[in-house]
Amino acid sequence: MESEGIIEIESDLEVEDYRRALFWINKPIFLFITFIFVFAISGTGFIAFRENDVIALILFALSIVFFILYIFSTLLSIKRQSKNLAENYEITAIKFDEAGMESKTATTFIQMAWERFEKIRESNTDFLLYPQKNIFYPIPKRFFKSENQIKVFKQLLIDKLGAKAKLRD
Repeated sequence: MESEGIIEIESDLEVEDYRRALFWINKPIFLFITFIFVFAISGTGFIAFRENDVIALILFALSIVFFILYIFSTLLSIKRQSKNLAENYEITAIKFDEAGMESKTATTFIQMAWERFEKIRESNTDFLLYPQKNIFYPIPKRFFKSENQIKVFKQLLIDKLGAKAKLRD
């Protein structure tokens, strides 16, 4: 039974949930490196074609190859990681309340106080809960029963975590 301030959901994460979360987490790094590569490629290309310099043309070509390899390897890594995480996932009953989060599967039970969370981030489709810097729990919004339940959850996060909760308006 749902009561005010208590949110209960059932989490059945799929490969796509992990893929989306991992891409969202890596997006700032991905964009920064993409910017650096594009800057380097365009500068090298400009010099290569303007000066008709063979070495600059080779560097330009290598920059493009490395950039393509970087994108391919990053996406492949996210795909593999997502698959591995989803294969080991168990359907989880999750409860959020004033004390924190409870997570229960067929084999485990975890209680975590709000103070233990380092941060919480919200994307268009998910909440990402970080109990530690590089460990996260994705909670897709589709697991909530209604928009009102999401609003109650967001208010609970604001009340308990303050600035640690970066939520969308």
